[in-house]
Amino acid sequence: NQDAYCIHPSQGEVKVAIVTDGCGDSSSPYSEIGARIGANLTAQAVLRNASRIQAVMPNEEGGVPFVSDSFWEKVRQDVLAQLRILALGLGDSITEVVRSHFLFTTLGVLITQEVSTFFRLGDGVIIVNGWEYSFSYPDNEPPYLGYGLVRTTVDMSQKSSAYVSVLSIPTADLHSFVLATDGLNDILDKPELLIPGTQKEIGPISQLWEENRFFTNPDNLRRWLV
Repeated sequence: NQDAYCIHPSQGEVKVAIVTDGCGDSSSPYSEIGARIGANLTAQAVLRNASRIQAVMPNEEGGVPFVSDSFWEKVRQDVLAQLRILALGLGDSITEVVRSHFLFTTLGVLITQEVSTFFRLGDGVIIVNGWEYSFSYPDNEPPYLGYGLVRTTVDMSQKSSAYVSVLSIPTADLHSFVLATDGLNDILDKPELLIPGTQKEIGPISQLWEENRFFTNPDNLRRWLV
């Protein structure tokens, strides 16, 4: 029920899941397209760089390289390089193309046999083993990866924002997680409200990982969110 997501097929012991949300401003009419592209490009870049590190350092313990600034910067540059090629092919003005297509936020997780690392670029919600991490920005103006392609009036600290590691835990201790963009904030603290058109309460967010119905039928999650 977000703009886009990507669950990348496993490559060895490495798994990646991404959720993206396009800018809702009227000046970004095709941000859903950019978000869908961005989710896949980000998943591929994370997987590619993680697999490369595992290949050259197979005995590295704890997955430390995956939470380093240099790792995430390499991912950022890889995704920007792909987006730049696409943007140049979509119009004469890369600034206009980025504004209309490639402004999206990102939340994700990189899971290896040893460690699971949750990361983000922008706002949204991450819930790990029931612990909630919510991220927001003043005036609902999060940084976007696309700012790295153009000159912008946005604060330079936002323009240079990169993927940020939120949390790393041993994979053996990972029992459940939720990745969601900022729309989930509307219901996180309102379990007692009634679902529109029914007499049933929204209920606690824990139902998403505790109730089998969300796993036995993949469409039940979409129905509940709608």
